[in-house]
Amino acid sequence: MENFSRLQTYLFKETVPVIHQGGLGKRMASVTQGKFPKTLLEVGYPKRRPIMEWILLPYVRAGFEEIYVTLWFKPDSIKRRCKEIEKYARETGRKLEFTFIEEPQDGRLGRAGAIRYGLEKGIIPEGKNILSLNGSDIVKYDIEDFGRFHLEGLEKGFFVSVVGSPYDKSKFGRIYCEEDGKVKEFKEKPLIRLPKGVYSNVGIFLFDKRAVNYFYELEEFPVDIETSPNLPKLNQIMRCYSGKKEIVPGKSWVWFKDRKDYERWESVDYEKFLGIYPVEKYLGPYEPRNPRNF
Repeated sequence: MENFSRLQTYLFKETVPVIHQGGLGKRMASVTQGKFPKTLLEVGYPKRRPIMEWILLPYVRAGFEEIYVTLWFKPDSIKRRCKEIEKYARETGRKLEFTFIEEPQDGRLGRAGAIRYGLEKGIIPEGKNILSLNGSDIVKYDIEDFGRFHLEGLEKGFFVSVVGSPYDKSKFGRIYCEEDGKVKEFKEKPLIRLPKGVYSNVGIFLFDKRAVNYFYELEEFPVDIETSPNLPKLNQIMRCYSGKKEIVPGKSWVWFKDRKDYERWESVDYEKFLGIYPVEKYLGPYEPRNPRNF
């Protein structure tokens, strides 16, 4: 019971998810026509909702009450929808609050850079653990088991955990690990089969508050976690989580990088995919609409 309580406190009281929604979505421009963020593209059958909401759903259901969203391209449309979800939660007696980290319009920061910006501006409070999430990937995994893995790692000096899939997807970067899971390096998209100890990078990172100084050390922007110059130093305290159940592309992990991905995953039943019913219970009602009218 004590360990369970510690897990709940660590995840839901001391950790803030940061979902990155600030991308321009150039590779999806043939679908969005550059008129709205790709994260507002509606997907799912029979229930159509913005990609953003299917990404959010597991974390809202798990019990996170504070969610941070990084923004850049046409931020107001995303803000409005988040506020609608927040209002529904309040009306149904639940606490859910969105806080926005808006990157400067004159300079992109990258995912890691946006977190640093949020910390520097005091938007992300000091003393919090940070759960960094890709804004174009819908992933089904056991969030509490990931938290348990992370807590076990703290005792061994691993203050950062990254989620990896043991399945080969050549369009994603690779995580190379030692036998104990310690991360050795990241490499970008090599066209190879995955040998033992190599994982596709799902793009989910959990930083203990003792590792958050990593973001303050960033100096050149835009920059992502996997591409920063001080990554070798970070790798010394990072290990890879491959899932209580393996994360399988197409079955428990889908992504929206370009039009081909959109056409492939547009009509998935995401309630069934995520095993969460009904979506309205957590995110409220939604009428499909043209996102440019948000």
